[in-house]
Parts: sequence; structure tokens; C-alpha cells
Amino acid sequence: MSRVPDLDKLFSPKSIVLIGSSTIKINQNMISPTIFNAIRENLKEFKGTVKVIDIKDGNVKVNLEKEYDVAVIVLPPKETISSLRQIGEKIHFAIIIPGGFSDEDKAKLIELSKKYNFRILGPNSIMGVISSSIRLNTSFEPDFIPEVGSISIVCQSGGVGASLLDSLIEEGLGLDLSIWIGDSLDIDVIEVLKYLGKRDQTKTIGIYLEGVKDGRAFLSAIAEIVPDKPIVILKGGVAEASAERALLHTASIAGSHRIFTVAVRQAGAIVVEAIDEFITALKALGLKSKSMKGRSIAIVSNVGGPAILAADACFLYGFSTPPLSDEVYKRIKKVFPLIEPVNPIDLIADADYNRYIMVLKEVMKEEHIDGILLITMFRSCLTTPEDVKKIIEMVSFKKPCVIYTGGYGDLRKLMSVLPPEYHRKVVVVDDVWKAAFAFDVLYDYSVTCVEAAKRYMSSVVE
Repeated sequence: MSRVPDLDKLFSPKSIVLIGSSTIKINQNMISPTIFNAIRENLKEFKGTVKVIDIKDGNVKVNLEKEYDVAVIVLPPKETISSLRQIGEKIHFAIIIPGGFSDEDKAKLIELSKKYNFRILGPNSIMGVISSSIRLNTSFEPDFIPEVGSISIVCQSGGVGASLLDSLIEEGLGLDLSIWIGDSLDIDVIEVLKYLGKRDQTKTIGIYLEGVKDGRAFLSAIAEIVPDKPIVILKGGVAEASAERALLHTASIAGSHRIFTVAVRQAGAIVVEAIDEFITALKALGLKSKSMKGRSIAIVSNVGGPAILAADACFLYGFSTPPLSDEVYKRIKKVFPLIEPVNPIDLIADADYNRYIMVLKEVMKEEHIDGILLITMFRSCLTTPEDVKKIIEMVSFKKPCVIYTGGYGDLRKLMSVLPPEYHRKVVVVDDVWKAAFAFDVLYDYSVTCVEAAKRYMSSVVE
């Protein structure tokens, strides 16, 4: 078997063999019958061939009658090494879920990988790979496959990755791939990043990183990808104590957070500080109309107070809310004489989708407006989630649009009626600060990140 030139067989496999034990007495380092059985159950959804090898009585005898794209292994280090020694010639990739591998164990894994020409994701991958399009879930979490989408996430932490994926599912966002690289003994974040940069299904990339071993190669990979696909990075290990923990957690070199942030920004990535910022940034950068070259926002709302708070948030993020042109002002006033079409535009609490659509179409024509913040509160208003769905269906959003619903309860109501593909048209948030942050991310990518990436690549060439 020749070495696989890329990662297609790992992330779009057609066949998988799961190797673990339903009787093993160990319950640590992600090795237990519970985890093995949970992964076996999840693989029943996989759109491909699955073979399960259940090792009992500690007798590691593994035989494969044909080749498999991926082996998912849930065994202790000694048994993992023994099984790979027996099946190495028959697999392309091994996902090693557990941790607890010593340096000597890792050296043996690398030796086997080179001898039999297979690649390794992990060890300490914890969750492995989730691919929505082929219903692949090598984690032990049930019902953990989001709708098919264009976002891909790379994580060095099982826990953080699970939190991010849970947020994506709750927000109704679609996923292409979620990849947990663990200790990165063989396949690392740089190789995965380069792969995602070329993968057609992935349009936006999010990374949770605790450290990277080859900083220069990492920055070059970012700069090559960013002009075509945005990259959002959440970095762990900011404080000294957490940096030391990151080293123990996934054997990563954290480095100075300030230096890291400056460096990846120069390469064109967007750096965020928290999980909610990470999710908001991915939502914003997933828009089809994500280009935002100016900082002028029009606010269209069915309530007055939240519109004022939204204007304040935009102002504090460096955005303006300029008045509408006389022509647009007059056209709106003629149709809705009780509305005062200043910016923010208050459509009043009894606004239905027809009122919103007429005003939005007029505002969309304004060349000096770069983005639209649409406020659609349901409580104490006559506007309904179905109204908002019709607005999204009937308005051609040629400029970035962020919808603020007024609270998490209203957000859940709206999410319940919106198909996943609608999130490519608008960003939906439950907080005015998230709305302003989303615009800031879009402007940053459109104006700063792409040019930064091009400058970085030019400097490397020179």
C-alpha cells in the first residue's frame, strides 16, 4: 500500500473498522466499555462499511480480510500498539481515541506508521472526526451530528471541541467537518489546515489551539488560505498557569499569547477570546454576502429601546448610523406616514413582514450603507418568527445583515422555523453586542485580513 497523499480517506472514508473492548476493566484515559459501545452505536449511522472488532479476555488478535480506510481504536497503549502491528498493512489511517501514551509508546506508533504506511490522528484525539455529509461520528456522544454545512472546526481539546459543536447544533448552523487532533503525533493542525483550504465543502474554518510546534509553517498555511476562506482562531493558554496546563494537556508549545496574536493577525486570521465570540464570528463569516468595506450601519427595528441600545453598541465598535438619503426617506414616509425613517428606523411594534420588506428593500439601495442590523422582537410585538422567515425569503440581501431577536427565548423561536441554509443569508444573534461584533468581524475580514494575508505571502516570497 502506498502512503496516502492527502487526507480524503480520513475525512471522507468509505470503510471503517472499530477496535475496542466491551469487557475491559479499565475506566480511565478514555478507555472503557461505555465509550467503545457508544462509538459502535454512533457508527450505525455512517454511510459506509463498518466492521467492529470486540477484543475480550485481553486477547489482542486482530485480523482484517480486506483494506479499510480508517481504524478507530479505543484500547490502552499496549493493546493499541499490538493491534496496529497486526492490521497496519490493511489500513490507511488510525484514529486513536485514548490518551495516556508514554514517549516510548509514541515512538512505537511512529515506527509502525512508517513501516506500514498508515497515518495517525491522535493519540488523545478523544472525539476523532465528525463529518455531517456522510453521517460519520467517531465520538462517544449520541445525536451529535449537525446539519450539513460549510463550517469546519479543528480542535486540540475534546472538551472545547464538544462545547463548540454543541453551540453549532443549538444555533442551527451546518457543519462540514469537526476534527480533534489530540497530541498531533503525526497529523497536526498545519496539515489539516492545508487540507481544509483545498476542500470544496469547507468555506469557513475555525480552530481551537493550545499551541503549535512549527509557527512559521502555521502562519504560511493561514496566509495561503485566508484570501479564499476566513480563519477564526480561539487560543487557549493565555495565562501562565493555563499555558503550562496546555503543555500537559496536548503536549503543545503555547508561547506568548501576545506574540501569537500579533503573528496570526499578520498572517490574516481573526483571533477571538471566548467561545461565544468564536461562534458569532463563524456565523458572520459563513454569509454568502460577507463583503463589508465600510463602517456604516442601518438599523431597522420594531421596537425603540433595543434600537437605541443597538446603535450604542455599534458606535462603541466604531460604526456609524448615518441618516437615509432624502429620496429613500420620502418613499418610506409616503407608504408608512406614521413611521419616522431616521436611522435607527422604528417600524413600531405592530410591524408585519410587508412593512419590514418594503423598508429593507429601500435601505438596501443606499450606497452609503454597508450593513443592516434588523431587530425583530416577538415579545410585546405583533411580529412573528414566520414573518422573519418570509423576510429572509423575499429580500435579496446584497449587504451583510444581522438579525437581533431580543433574547434567547425569541432566538429559539426563530431558530425553530429557519432551515440551515438561511444562515448563509443572515446572521441571527440574541444580543446587540454580538450583532456589533459580527459586523466588526466582517469588516475586519473584508478590509484587513485578506490584505494582511497577501502582504505576509509577499514577504515570505521576497
